[in-house]
Amino acid sequence: MERDHSNRLTPDELRSMADTSADPIIRRALENLAEDVEQQHQPMRDDDLW
Repeated sequence: MERDHSNRLTPDELRSMADTSADPIIRRALENLAEDVEQQHQPMRDDDLW
């Protein structure tokens, strides 16, 4: 059974939240999370294995 991922935020949504946050720590955390989400959706390269 495939899991429903429709409730997950996109990197753009995370960055939008970061842009509106007044707290610099929260802003940076959301930006880092957006980068992590983008990397998870990138195809694996051969050099990632070494």
